[in-house]
Amino acid sequence: MDGLDSAPLGLIDNIRQVFDGLEDYESMLTSRPIREFLVKNSSYDLVIVELFNTDMFLPIVHRFGAPYIAISPCFAGRPMDLTTRAWNVLYHLAFTGYYDFVVGPVAQRTVDRIFPDAPPLSKLASNVSLILVNTHGSLHQPPNSSPRIVEIGGSHLGHQDPIERHEIHAWLDKYTSRGTILFSLGSMFNAGSIPEAKRNIFRNALKRLPQLVIWKMALPPGENRTDGNIVYSEWVPQEIVLGHESVNLFIYHGGLLGILEAVSSGVPILGLPMFGDMASNMAAVEASGAGLALPYRNLTEDLFYDTIVSMINDTRYKNNAKKLASLFNDRPVKPLDLAVYWCEYVINHKGAPHLRKPTLAWYQVWVYRESSKNQRIMTTTK
Repeated sequence: MDGLDSAPLGLIDNIRQVFDGLEDYESMLTSRPIREFLVKNSSYDLVIVELFNTDMFLPIVHRFGAPYIAISPCFAGRPMDLTTRAWNVLYHLAFTGYYDFVVGPVAQRTVDRIFPDAPPLSKLASNVSLILVNTHGSLHQPPNSSPRIVEIGGSHLGHQDPIERHEIHAWLDKYTSRGTILFSLGSMFNAGSIPEAKRNIFRNALKRLPQLVIWKMALPPGENRTDGNIVYSEWVPQEIVLGHESVNLFIYHGGLLGILEAVSSGVPILGLPMFGDMASNMAAVEASGAGLALPYRNLTEDLFYDTIVSMINDTRYKNNAKKLASLFNDRPVKPLDLAVYWCEYVINHKGAPHLRKPTLAWYQVWVYRESSKNQRIMTTTK
């Protein structure tokens, strides 16, 4: 992603960013590897698809006649006051309307050309057997109750090589007594994406600190990889570094995978949300007391520096991060093992159609909610 001058993105730009790429999806579906794959006489017990911004790949599920599980890579549940709920409704209506009236029809027409015998995308989408959600109730609010939704947040953790195999290990040991800050804007942003003025704000503030700063960023050829207390690295074993005893702060854009890595390690997070679910993820972190978010667009050197110092010196952030880590990690089953179990469950029960709730009209939903509320009141007063 280039051009961060406008970050964080507003509502309209956020929608466009999330739903960008329909042309790429069409070229993927018509590419030679996909065409050759689809004509093979193969059979599958289960298909796993990503649930993000399009249903255009669901006809592949129909082609093989197998049940499918969707994986949601992000989740936006968080505590909300009245104002936040109003904005949430606005965002929901905007995203849903844009998909239903702009993106959806284009996707359907494209799929009709490529897969003329496939059912409508909306019907294929409703046939999902299970949704694996990449979150956990300790951080985000649990999703609405449904037997088809299973939380597997953190399933990607625990699969990196030991840090001794990476050159950063020596730097971490050297600064153990003074502490270490990991600064990463993820894999989508590089040195060319960050305006020079903003890079100077980051660099000048970070050089004023006594801690080691590991800055994940690919520099242009010829630039020094060290700058005082700052070490630049094109790639960082992020989960392993966050688990090192010397790391006392993670500066991050707020993407969910890195958030979960820091939460699991008990490291406070200073967020610089850019777009998508990043602001919502950081709102959940802030609600837990394990971090803060700063406005990227209006960031100044002093604000950045003062916030870092405050978060490191205020033990409440570290204590809350440790508490959150304890809640996040205390589970009867590892999240990846849980995901494997449910995949096998869907296979063993031929798509597990018994998990699907019947479709209710709006008045039925209202009656159900009111009866549930009355039942809770009766139970409470007994």
